[in-house]
Amino acid sequence: MLLAFFPIRTSSRQDVARDFVQKFKMAAVNRQAMLDGFTCDEEIANWVTNDPTVELKGFVDKIEGTKRVPVSKGSTEMTSLYKIIVSNGSSSKVRVLFWGQMATVHSASIRDRSVIGIERAKTTPGNPTFNNPYEAIGPLELTLNNSSVVNISGDIFDEVVDDASPEVVRLIDAPNYTKKMYVLAWVKLPFGPVTLYGSTHGSGVIIDGNYRLRVQIANYVANPLLVKGVYVKVLCQSSVDTKGNSYLMVRNSDDIVIAPGKPAMTAAELQKSGFVTPKRGSDEDQGGVSKKVAPSG
Repeated sequence: MLLAFFPIRTSSRQDVARDFVQKFKMAAVNRQAMLDGFTCDEEIANWVTNDPTVELKGFVDKIEGTKRVPVSKGSTEMTSLYKIIVSNGSSSKVRVLFWGQMATVHSASIRDRSVIGIERAKTTPGNPTFNNPYEAIGPLELTLNNSSVVNISGDIFDEVVDDASPEVVRLIDAPNYTKKMYVLAWVKLPFGPVTLYGSTHGSGVIIDGNYRLRVQIANYVANPLLVKGVYVKVLCQSSVDTKGNSYLMVRNSDDIVIAPGKPAMTAAELQKSGFVTPKRGSDEDQGGVSKKVAPSG
């Protein structure tokens, strides 16, 4: 009896590499198309105070969240204030303020790195005391009112994809590393939700020897496997908070995984480890490369 054999096609390394390059090119084209549609630096630099006809298009660089504030100075009546930072993907960042019903409606649909378009916003002077000194936020804020138009397209402005695999960086060196990286360390404070002005992110602490760093997770989902003492591999970027303290920024919870090769630390070992937060050098020490920032928590 003769058996017929049919060839089974398998993807070669060349096919996989070709597919990756194609996807990389498509992502770059889509990203550039978005950038071309964003408001340019020159237009933002020429805004004037109290102009109620301003337009802005960019992506949500940071969500500062919602809080309750008085309707006016000295008033006991309260209203909602929702704040975000919008970037044009170049050198301009603008704080945008949503008041009252607009805060309630739009805070439910705005996501990290969402592409957003705004029409008929009013420029108002910002208060520099509320700005992170490490973050270049423009002097004029945009205030939205009932005549303002907000369009959230559903598109996400992805970060630049690097075809090279991130390097593994020691915890002590992480604050001064300017690219996306992997850090291997032990969990000293398990990751949990932290709410700041109505915006929730994840927070925890990892350690290696005598060093420790806070980890902040933008899109946090609880993972019951990441318990105290477990050895983890973290895909992250270095950042700094409003007080100048270094921490590691993680985009998603699934960027933290259990790493093989090292046993979990005991409670006694954890108690005697991880006391020192590594210092972050100046931008001049890092070739002038500035870091993204976020609120402490």
